[in-house]
Amino acid sequence: MGIQAGAQNKKGQIAGCGNVAFSGVGAAMRFGLKKIPDINGLSTKVGPGVQGTIDYAIIDHLSLGIAYFTQTAKASWTVYTDTIAGYSLSGTFNCSITRNNIGFRTLYHFGHNNYFDPYIGLRIGYSYWGISTNIEHFTQLAKFSHFIDMVWPQGVLGLRCNFAKYFGINIETALGFPYFFTGGINFQFGLFTPKDKQPIIE
Repeated sequence: MGIQAGAQNKKGQIAGCGNVAFSGVGAAMRFGLKKIPDINGLSTKVGPGVQGTIDYAIIDHLSLGIAYFTQTAKASWTVYTDTIAGYSLSGTFNCSITRNNIGFRTLYHFGHNNYFDPYIGLRIGYSYWGISTNIEHFTQLAKFSHFIDMVWPQGVLGLRCNFAKYFGINIETALGFPYFFTGGINFQFGLFTPKDKQPIIE
């Protein structure tokens, strides 16, 4: 008996991933900022999302896990009109918008060897926003008041490929919030009896 990298097709196996993710956070921010009257000198910067997951196989081919996602987008501009206060302003203005999501997911793993782990599943996550800015009435002017904290479902289709004894790569595509594509590094561990054991990945 030994500990080897493995697909989550056996009860008790554990997989963790650290991924870079891509979503629509930047597009949503730009759309909202363009709603600010007479905005000029607009510059935006969107960093990739970051996600971490841990999944545990509760029975053969079925895992439960927890996932956390975060992404930040920033913007600056020099001129805008505050229609609520009733005047135009010039200067150096900025905002930072962060979306976080923590969720639970269940995955069905339909692979049958330790090298490739394809899976499909459902994630239920709670998204919450953080907004920092140096202007008044920002959420009203940029129409960000509809960016509410709420629970979102997400369908996930993914693949883990193990290229070493404990490590591999991971990619996912998804429908729903908080991201549509993610990829990175995974680590996997699992206990195999002699009848389950496949060649060690060196």
